[in-house]
Amino acid sequence: MSDQNVLKAGRHNTLAASSHKIPLSYTVTVGDDGTWLHPVDKLFIFAYLPNSATANEKAILTSAFEAALQVPNDIKDQIKNLGGESYLGMDYFLDPDLVTKALNNVTGMSEIGGSSGGDSGTEVTVQIMNDFFQVVLSALGGDASVMQSWLQTQMQGFQIQIGKENNYKNFGTIVGTVSLVEGLDVPVTNFQYVYSDYNTAQWVVKLSCSSQTEQSFSYNYDVTNFLYELPQNF
Repeated sequence: MSDQNVLKAGRHNTLAASSHKIPLSYTVTVGDDGTWLHPVDKLFIFAYLPNSATANEKAILTSAFEAALQVPNDIKDQIKNLGGESYLGMDYFLDPDLVTKALNNVTGMSEIGGSSGGDSGTEVTVQIMNDFFQVVLSALGGDASVMQSWLQTQMQGFQIQIGKENNYKNFGTIVGTVSLVEGLDVPVTNFQYVYSDYNTAQWVVKLSCSSQTEQSFSYNYDVTNFLYELPQNF
């Protein structure tokens, strides 16, 4: 997917302390109105720091985000305990019922409902991607297009992985978001399991990430939402 027309953004990588064997690094992407925190590669976990955030709010949100980076390891462990397999990053080619059960088995995770989404129209691939992530990350309040180059790279990897698989009915990924309760210095961490069916997968695989040609599209997906309670000593 092309990274033309990207808002000006500065990036640098940092490292989150981890209780696991492999340290987890993340990227800080600075836009005009605020800063996004997101993993360097493969995972979809996000926090947004508006320019108006105080130093204390930034510190609390950053700590909560670093704690959220540990959760994918727990999710993978639960999926394996149930006899499933995890693939590239947070991409799962499994029965949604199994993934949902695995998430509910993670300590601190609670299912809080579900919804459906989708879109259709005629747009270039990059705009389709931007619109999707803007909807998924809307609760954080920032402009997701500042991460366009990074999102493009992650979606290319997602396409490659989908193309390698051919024995599944559903595909999906898990998206984590970290925010603060408005007016309070209380972090809230949510995870969304976003999944669709094989027919949508075939459309995703055929997308040309570098194409600037408009194309007709139509896709649908389901979302199961979870609230994650951070450890007391995060």
